[in-house]
Amino acid sequence: MVHRRRWLWLATILALGCAGGAKTDDTTTFGPAPGSGPPSDDGATTMSGDDEGATFGVPDGSGEDAPLTTGPSDEGTTGPGDDGSTTDGGESSGGDDGPMGNCSDPGTCQSAGSLGSVSGDQGSPGLDGSGAQPDWLTFRVTEDDDSIDGAGMSFTVTLTSPPGADFDLYVYRGVEGGGTGCGGFMQSSTNGGGIDEVTMNWGEGLLANGVDDSAWVAVEVVAKNDMCAPPAQWMLTVDGNT
Repeated sequence: MVHRRRWLWLATILALGCAGGAKTDDTTTFGPAPGSGPPSDDGATTMSGDDEGATFGVPDGSGEDAPLTTGPSDEGTTGPGDDGSTTDGGESSGGDDGPMGNCSDPGTCQSAGSLGSVSGDQGSPGLDGSGAQPDWLTFRVTEDDDSIDGAGMSFTVTLTSPPGADFDLYVYRGVEGGGTGCGGFMQSSTNGGGIDEVTMNWGEGLLANGVDDSAWVAVEVVAKNDMCAPPAQWMLTVDGNT
């Protein structure tokens, strides 16, 4: 019984000695302590859940960490602008303006309206026409003098523009004995307003040539700068043997 108490007393002393001399390990803490601010380490990585994305410390060559930002940014956006327009690097016009002017289409030479005919080597009544828009007209110049002596062929076309508009005159004479003036020999008059006039001569000299020198003539009335002034009208006259 005495020996058992002695062993119990010795075991108690040893236990107390071990407890008093034991060394505890250092405590490892993960994350900031409650109530403390964010870590001050320049190389720290900060992850945030806001719209600006995450910021990482990246060396910039100066010995200090430069921030590298990923995720959406308030600047540098691409796509349509606030006004709904896009920029493609070139100039554009928002208007749909076409060519200046208010004249109608004159059609083609083949659709020209006929004024009739005049004599190119004898006296005859003249021809006339009028309009407020560009137009194609045609007429025939006939050879009527059949004498041995030659008689040349000629005619004169006169165009008078109305106030507020300026029309130009283009005259095409076809080949002798032909059926059209389209594509023929051309003369024009493009004076700045007022009167335009074209005269053509051809055919026989001092002696008759024995062939029919009659020819078709096409006339184009063109509005300068495509500007018309309806209901004001141009006036056109044709005189033969001039």
